[in-house]
Amino acid sequence: MKTFSYNSGTHPSQQNIVLLSATKTPSTRIRWYQPKANGSNTDVWALDDVYINSVFTALPVVENFEPIRKVWWKFYTGYKVEPFCSSSTNSLHFSHLYNTISHFASTVSLRLTRSTYVQFDIVVGCGQTLQSSTAYVTLQYSIDGGNTWNTLDNGCSPLSSSCGTYRQPSIYRSGLFSTWRRVIVLFNYTQLINSSLASVQLKWLGQPAGSRYDWAIDNIYIGPPCPVYCTGRGRCMWNSTIDSPYCSCDPGFSGSYCKTPIGLLPPTLKDDFNGDDTSNGVRWSGGSFDTGCGTVSSGKSLYFSGASLRQAETIELDTRNTRLIQFYIRVGSNTNDNLDRCEDADEASESVLLIYSTDGRITWNELQLFNYYSYRSPTFISIRLPPSARTPSTVFSWWQDKNSGASYDHWAIDDVYIGGEDVNPTNMAEAFDPINENNWVFYYGGTVRNYCGSVGRALVFSGSSSARSATTRQLLLKLPSTNMFRWNGTDISSSFASVSGGVMGRPCTSAGLLDAILFNGGNDQGTVSRHADTKDINTTAAGIISFNIIMGLFLLPCLFKP
Repeated sequence: MKTFSYNSGTHPSQQNIVLLSATKTPSTRIRWYQPKANGSNTDVWALDDVYINSVFTALPVVENFEPIRKVWWKFYTGYKVEPFCSSSTNSLHFSHLYNTISHFASTVSLRLTRSTYVQFDIVVGCGQTLQSSTAYVTLQYSIDGGNTWNTLDNGCSPLSSSCGTYRQPSIYRSGLFSTWRRVIVLFNYTQLINSSLASVQLKWLGQPAGSRYDWAIDNIYIGPPCPVYCTGRGRCMWNSTIDSPYCSCDPGFSGSYCKTPIGLLPPTLKDDFNGDDTSNGVRWSGGSFDTGCGTVSSGKSLYFSGASLRQAETIELDTRNTRLIQFYIRVGSNTNDNLDRCEDADEASESVLLIYSTDGRITWNELQLFNYYSYRSPTFISIRLPPSARTPSTVFSWWQDKNSGASYDHWAIDDVYIGGEDVNPTNMAEAFDPINENNWVFYYGGTVRNYCGSVGRALVFSGSSSARSATTRQLLLKLPSTNMFRWNGTDISSSFASVSGGVMGRPCTSAGLLDAILFNGGNDQGTVSRHADTKDINTTAAGIISFNIIMGLFLLPCLFKP
């Protein structure tokens, strides 16, 4: 069938041989044969990972490892089938304790079509503090039986290519995947194969055991897609009775496409990144809580200097009644800022994008671009959400498409606030017993405690914080109608109880002709009192009196009104 020459190479190589017709019988043996060797420990060779099967396997693939279905898998190393990372069911767990050369799982050859999509759950690191540049898993494909492998999806950003969409590469890093997350990969198979049917293998590849991190995959589905991909909030399953996919909805969602939320997701999010590198509402890769770009708003910011993917992503939010997203951003710095760890970006692909997804991170839409040269000083951003971003489940993400390494193209965000209602309250009451967090966007340098003999607690500002301030939520403030007094020079009797020594007129001034009460009455001795008294006004809630006055007019009026 094939001869391997003695000088063909000393490195392992993957070999794939199509069986000849003569070998396809009900009972066939395959032999690897070396006709001559020159003794023990000479002319040594080795054989591993032998696989004999059909050219391809038909879809769908449905694998939940309860138990593992070996018919779908060609090889997997460095694994155990067991629960992992708070999961109560089995997964394919790859541990750094399993000392193998590499950690991977590869499928058998699959018969794919242009509409096939890949869905699976993955976790990388399980809460460990890891460098996302070294702790990651790549999803690869091969169309030559495993001789060569390539990343399944290289991702796409309109900043660096003409693909016209936003799509993350099929590389799953610890920062964004430190807890179980579902992934759906949509890719154009015309880039991989030239016909509607082909034999393709898929492989999840981690780093060697010495990399000291664990990862796992579960709930794999490869086959025809469910309608609208279950809107990203359900798992695509296969009904073998009717040979059709269907959606199994995530907790909290219902309906044929898992589009209807049963409960409400959080409507607001705020984070000042001044804690211990943990956040309840934002996940990131390639970043840390730091002052590498100086003080962006107050204290630390979410600062990005990682050597690989740099991205921050919010949890899912119910934004149907949310008006805006606000934050501070800095992309690089000015020369005279003397910030060695805030190096300037210098090309368009190193700009930062704010994008959002409303279908469980399957597709993304641009909200705003922060170009690489216009945000070198801390800049406050406030964006009113478009109707397309106001859904029962929306995710926001800040994403830098490319960077030149850990020492270059740094950026930071701070004081992220997503909130503000269409109908805001007209008043706010706060006694700080305890503090009502919904009343405040941020407060810096303040703690709630008793102070200076106060009755109850107060918001006390002290300590070494670089900034001390408190910002309320948005309020709809209205002027009370009972304290309004207005007169614009049309009718004296409508607003004034009495006027003495004055008449309506237009004095000639350099500023033009103005309707006014012109006080010019009296006799030669000037003993007549001149005054104007308003009618009674309720001033209990008034705060200001405003008027125009001109003194020292000795000219007769230009025109008196009758």
